[in-house]
Amino acid sequence: QKYPGKKKYREGMSLEDEDLYGLLCVEPDATDQQIQRSYRKLCLTCHPDKFPNNEVKAAMFLKLTQVLDLLLDPAKRKSYDAKLLAKKVQKKRKADMDATTRSFRDALEARENEFKRQKTAEKQDSIDLNAEIQRLRAEGLRRIEEEKQRREQEVEKAKKEQYKLESQIIISWTKSSDPPSEAKLRSILQGYGNVIDLLMAKKKAVVEYSNPESAVKCIQGLNDHPVYLFEVKSRAGAEAMRKYEAKIPQESVMVPKNLNQTKPTETKGTETMYQSHLDFEAQILEQMRQFQANQAGTS
Repeated sequence: QKYPGKKKYREGMSLEDEDLYGLLCVEPDATDQQIQRSYRKLCLTCHPDKFPNNEVKAAMFLKLTQVLDLLLDPAKRKSYDAKLLAKKVQKKRKADMDATTRSFRDALEARENEFKRQKTAEKQDSIDLNAEIQRLRAEGLRRIEEEKQRREQEVEKAKKEQYKLESQIIISWTKSSDPPSEAKLRSILQGYGNVIDLLMAKKKAVVEYSNPESAVKCIQGLNDHPVYLFEVKSRAGAEAMRKYEAKIPQESVMVPKNLNQTKPTETKGTETMYQSHLDFEAQILEQMRQFQANQAGTS
């Protein structure tokens, strides 16, 4: 009877490393009758007719059949017995190896393993060293870039602070002249540029313009003011403001034209004229205050 896959199974099987006597449950010196009897007994547990459509049982049956064919063939059995005997001799020789030889072999293997381990460790150390060098290099470049950015930020901050300082002026007035009101002073200062901030005290005021050019115009204009005796200077210093003075045309410095263009001095004759003007201005301001008070009372 032919079974599906029998030829393919037999072609693919290799029994060289199998214990054929063990598969048939017989001793190596068993006779042909004993081998056949054991084969028939084992086939009852895996015959395809008894276990149809069972690939595992079918494979076992085919394997037992191949073992039977080999052991019943005198030439094949003799060749197999020779190989089996050689394996047993080799196994016994290995088992009977003396302690000195085994120790020498183990020591040799240990030295080889240690050499391989050292080589692996050296290679890993080299890899780790290169990685550390790359890390330090990247860290150095990062720090250099951070320091560069920090310095650029400091320079930019210093420029802004200097620009702001150059846009600020300090105004003071002499003891012999009354200070203008904050509104009056702001009105005068707006004539030279955009005033960002004005801090006014008893004897002086600090003004911040939107740019240094306006501050320079104010310094030049207020120092020649025809009414008030101002003393004006830059918070950044005169030396720092010279670079802006050359950029500003002299005719662009605004000086009120409806007043006397001659700056009052501390001489006796001009002092009387200057004081009269201040008295007149004070009188006008007082009348404006009284008018506003009256308007508030009637409402």
